[in-house]
Amino acid sequence: MRGQLGVLIPQPEVNYGLSGDGFSLVPREDGLVVQTSGERDFGSTDLSPDPAESERALLALAKVMATLRTGA
Repeated sequence: MRGQLGVLIPQPEVNYGLSGDGFSLVPREDGLVVQTSGERDFGSTDLSPDPAESERALLALAKVMATLRTGA
């Protein structure tokens, strides 16, 4: 399975992982790794980066974080 990664700046206060619809978040010392998840690319042999996949994961994470912030 191929996935796409996005790396956000390190945020030491984030000490938890998170997964949601189409993404997962993993905190590391060198940054927050946001990764696509799901079976969209299962069996693909194409290893080319896909910025649109990373953007989808980041937007999904932003939506979850906005919901947590507002409680809506």
